[in-house]
Amino acid sequence: GSNITDSCTEMLMQGILLKISAGNIQERVFFLFDNLLVYCKKRNRRLKNTSHPKKVADGHRYHFRGRINTEVMEVENVDDGTADYHSSGHTVINGWKIHNTAKNKWFVCMAKTSEDKQEWLEAFLKERERRKSLKLGMEQDTWLMISEKGEKLYHMMCKQETVIKDRKRKLSTFPKCFLGSEFVTWLLEIKEISKPEEGVHLGQALLENGIIHHVTDKHQFKPDHMLYRFRYDDGTYHPRSQIQDVISKGVRLYYRLHSLFTPVIKDKDYHLRTYKSVAMANKLTDWLIAQGDCKTREEAIILGVELCDNGFMHHVLEKSEFKDEPLLFRFFADEEIEGSNLRQKHVRHDLKIVENVIAKSLLIKAQDGSYGFTLEERNKVPIVKSVKKGSYAEMAGLEVGKKIFAINGIVVFLRPFQEVEYFLQQCFSSKRPLRVLLSTKPRETVKIPDSADGLGFQIRGFGPSVVHAVGRGTVAAVAGLHPGQCIIKVNGINVSKESHASVIAHVTACRKYKRPSQ
Repeated sequence: GSNITDSCTEMLMQGILLKISAGNIQERVFFLFDNLLVYCKKRNRRLKNTSHPKKVADGHRYHFRGRINTEVMEVENVDDGTADYHSSGHTVINGWKIHNTAKNKWFVCMAKTSEDKQEWLEAFLKERERRKSLKLGMEQDTWLMISEKGEKLYHMMCKQETVIKDRKRKLSTFPKCFLGSEFVTWLLEIKEISKPEEGVHLGQALLENGIIHHVTDKHQFKPDHMLYRFRYDDGTYHPRSQIQDVISKGVRLYYRLHSLFTPVIKDKDYHLRTYKSVAMANKLTDWLIAQGDCKTREEAIILGVELCDNGFMHHVLEKSEFKDEPLLFRFFADEEIEGSNLRQKHVRHDLKIVENVIAKSLLIKAQDGSYGFTLEERNKVPIVKSVKKGSYAEMAGLEVGKKIFAINGIVVFLRPFQEVEYFLQQCFSSKRPLRVLLSTKPRETVKIPDSADGLGFQIRGFGPSVVHAVGRGTVAAVAGLHPGQCIIKVNGINVSKESHASVIAHVTACRKYKRPSQ
């Protein structure tokens, strides 16, 4: 495979464990890195024709035996005394299971003592939390932190009239804006950051969370001679909507449920049939209360209903809404991974776009008998067909060809087009302004230079693959790559329908020949 240093920056844990797989018990040396678990066979060996034979003989050398990307690895605790199929009938003491979901293979690990086992489980949890911190998703706590930081910086910059001011560019005057390069320099001067890379990351976080934006909404944040503006100054800043909060909760809940040592989501036999990756509604309710996500069972049930209504999960037989009963529910994302329910694939990709804030909210008022735009249906998704010149829709930034996600907090890409048109007529009859959530990211080319420290991003899925995480301060982050973007081409080669492994191979080949990855 590829070099470990291409995807890993730190070794978190190492040690000798007993590995049970295919009926064999073998002693292996495990190395846990950020993003990778590697296991080897240890050997002591004197090499021939060496000038320091004693030194080589005393040092450990290893035969490589396997590696698992932690993105596709699940860890499950095993109680002492357990003897099941995965342990090949052997009694497990101080052990746990590791599931390679990419290959659907299991094996059992056993530590020498319970203390060693606890250290390994804590190391797995630490690695998972560190990997999740890479994700620049639209999480509630992240949004609150960034919004508070943005408001603080805004007031500080307003006091210094040299940073935010009216600027001319190509015979046009842009009021109350600042340069990306000056913003990073100013952050260094006030000691808000210690190096320019941190300033780029902070600027991108402010942009992705709707605090600032490029004056023409054409660029991500870059420390160049580009103009940016706080949304407070042009009236485009809006608090999080209810639909965005529900999506954020659903995304966080999905990742947390799939990182548990004692799983809530698991295969369940019911009425002579096995349902894969399901959770019982009453058990999920218990877990939400135990974790502090909900204070009462009623609040947990309301959250479950919201997740079902917004396309995150559903009853396996589509016969019941979310209730505090032993009913089986499954995330649509798990069905996509297993290859079933293909008709729901487009739903998850749309939610992925919203989750990563590759969307913006526009306020559109009625004028002259309409809202100033028309819609059409493409692939069961409402698309902006036309925008009237001089209308409030055009002034708000609505453009032809944009995909509409939600209107006034109601998800519309899950509804029949006739219902969407009827809903718009109702809004107009009530003389209500529209709050429209629409896509903003066009297809673009991101050039990422090669680096000895790796490219700094992770991808997942296929058809097409999606950028899952981007490391802070990496060459990928500086180039403008961010989570949620679909990978259509790599150096001119169309990979939109390629497998995940094939996309990885194309990117690796680009690095091998020292060409910039696009």
